[in-house]
Amino acid sequence: MADENGKQHAESGWNFELAPLKVKHADLERANDESAYRSKCPVCKKGVLMMRRDLKTARLEDYDFCCLCAQRFEYEDIDVLRKREGI
Repeated sequence: MADENGKQHAESGWNFELAPLKVKHADLERANDESAYRSKCPVCKKGVLMMRRDLKTARLEDYDFCCLCAQRFEYEDIDVLRKREGI
C-alpha cells in the first residue's frame, strides 16, 4: 500500500496495490553477474525482479514484481528481449 500521499515504500509488500510502473529492462541494474534477466528493484533498491516466464511456454512475461516491496512493473521493451531469445 502507498501512504496517504501515494508514495511508494521499501517495506515488504507495501507497494502491491499500486499501479504497475512502466520500465525498460535494458535500463535496470542487474542483480548479479550470473543472470542477464534478474534486476534490482528501482523502487526499494533491495528487492529483485526475477523476470517472469509463462509456465507452459517459457516465454518471457511483460509484467513482473519486486520480491520484496511487491511493486509491479510492465516491461516496455519486452519484444526486444523475446526477439533476443528467438521466442
